[in-house]
Amino acid sequence: MGSVLRLMIAVLLARCWLTNGDGLESRCAEKYSQDSKVCCKKCSPGHRLLSRCGVDLEGLCVPCETGTYLDEAGYTCKLCKDCTDPHVLKESCTSSRDAVCGCKAGNRCGDAECSFCIEECGKGFEPKDPFSCRRCPDGTFNDKIHEKCVPWSTSCPQPDQQIAANGTAETDIVCGSVSKKVQGNFPSAKDTASHGMMVVAIAVACFCLGLLPTCFLMGKMYMKKKTATLTPEKRQTEGSSKAMHPQNCQFGQPEQEQGGSMGSISSDESQKTLLSV
Repeated sequence: MGSVLRLMIAVLLARCWLTNGDGLESRCAEKYSQDSKVCCKKCSPGHRLLSRCGVDLEGLCVPCETGTYLDEAGYTCKLCKDCTDPHVLKESCTSSRDAVCGCKAGNRCGDAECSFCIEECGKGFEPKDPFSCRRCPDGTFNDKIHEKCVPWSTSCPQPDQQIAANGTAETDIVCGSVSKKVQGNFPSAKDTASHGMMVVAIAVACFCLGLLPTCFLMGKMYMKKKTATLTPEKRQTEGSSKAMHPQNCQFGQPEQEQGGSMGSISSDESQKTLLSV
């Protein structure tokens, strides 16, 4: 008697499990009663309707067979999608979901359902028609995947930049910074005039005082020192200035007669100039 009781309890527990949770009750989405029978109007996803009515829910809805699925409440399972070349399988089919297909490398889905594949246009190309690509025309570029080509930029984004190189089929123009001239490399006109007047004044004073040879040597040393401190840009500028404006007349060292003295000649010339005045 005890064994029979235990068997009955086990059967009742099994029926409770089948009619709750993932059991028979969950197989039917819409149930109703008719002529003292239980009926199912629609089966849950992953199940198909085997019989509409019966003494209980058992046997009314059964799982979809392998290779078929039902993704919503209904009656009949549908065939799973077959992912053939150029398609590739991304997710396998289950009883409640269809297979998910993609396209092999170099191709992309032609619609939302990926019912067909088309050629994927890479960088430097654009779609020519729904199934092919073409190279970006001259003056345009595309740096994205499967997008239309756009014209090169006509200017740089920053005011201190200029176009350093034209674009390509894959890239836009290349911009570079504009090199600024270093201030102070070239003397101003005012500084040049002041420097010239000072040189003339010193030359006249040296001539009048009879110190022309000494001043000439000092001036030569000064110019040598100045040249050593000049930047390459200043040297080039001053060299060009001398070439364009040759000095026809300048204070030079008087030719020394044989047996004479440079100092005596300068002194005699200075005295004659003062007497004539």
